[in-house]
Amino acid sequence: MLSRSTITLAGFTLLASTSAIAMQGIPDETGFSGFVGFGATSTDLESNMYHGTSLSDFDNKRTKSLTSSPSSETEANAFLTGEVRYTWAEHKTQVFLGNNQEDVLRFDLTTELGVRHEMDNIGILGASLVMSAVPAKVFKDPYQAGVKRSDTDQTKEGARLTWSSILGSGFDAKLLIREVDIDSERSGNALGLNNSDRRRLRRDGDDTSSELLYRWTVAPGHILAPAVRYTDRDRDGGAMRSEEIGGQLSYFYTGSTDWNLKASAYYGEEDFDKSNPIYSKTRDDDIMAGSVTAFLNEPFGATDWQAMASVGYYDGDSNISFYDSNVQNFTLGAIWNF
Repeated sequence: MLSRSTITLAGFTLLASTSAIAMQGIPDETGFSGFVGFGATSTDLESNMYHGTSLSDFDNKRTKSLTSSPSSETEANAFLTGEVRYTWAEHKTQVFLGNNQEDVLRFDLTTELGVRHEMDNIGILGASLVMSAVPAKVFKDPYQAGVKRSDTDQTKEGARLTWSSILGSGFDAKLLIREVDIDSERSGNALGLNNSDRRRLRRDGDDTSSELLYRWTVAPGHILAPAVRYTDRDRDGGAMRSEEIGGQLSYFYTGSTDWNLKASAYYGEEDFDKSNPIYSKTRDDDIMAGSVTAFLNEPFGATDWQAMASVGYYDGDSNISFYDSNVQNFTLGAIWNF
């Protein structure tokens, strides 16, 4: 659900990078490593709930009505992202700090501080603290039509546990638990709803997401990675509380020294718990998303550099038109690996 997210195309770069870590294991040399990515991104957004981030926002403070889908707004911005790691090769242990895009198809930007440790015949175990790198901007009371709505910060703090190459196999498992906090939650105030109905619209709460992925080398240089994901959004408001289950299929091409490719597609269904007091029915969403990212290695002979281009698409189709959402974006950038 896009209103819970922070939009950034830097995440396409990050997902490819973190996936590569899982496939290659802990480096054999002690010392620092990492990457820095930068460039420009253009994003087209349709959302009645989400306004932007602390660094940039969209021109969508006014909504036409509470019964229509959102209008489209476009913004162009620069991005800067990266990750710094230090490895103790003899102990097969690595600490890291940086931006991490664990769920690129939901455009959810986070910063992680954590540790990874590789155990023979067990796999790579990881644990990290997860923080909002740039707070999302949502509306204090989204349900105001025809007037400028005030925005407020939404942050997510928590922890992530990972287990890659489980028992030497191609399976990876992830568990993410986060507390969601909205600084000033006033949903439904402008409509004069009673206290009980306003409580059903509260967006604060906890998110728990789990994923099981399998990496399958179908041919040299060609990797498929199907995954299943389950998310429980235990929000304070029953009408905003939901469960989502979905499937993702990713493809990696690593067969060329000159260029690499990653593509992902996702489909999910999100079912909500209680009837929405504004619309007198229970919400459910169908979610489709996808991304394609291409990397050109050592452009113009520049060692340790990559050029990248990425396109992404997200569509949330709700049975309540007000909650429909759509994102389309395009990114050009460069990555320095060290």
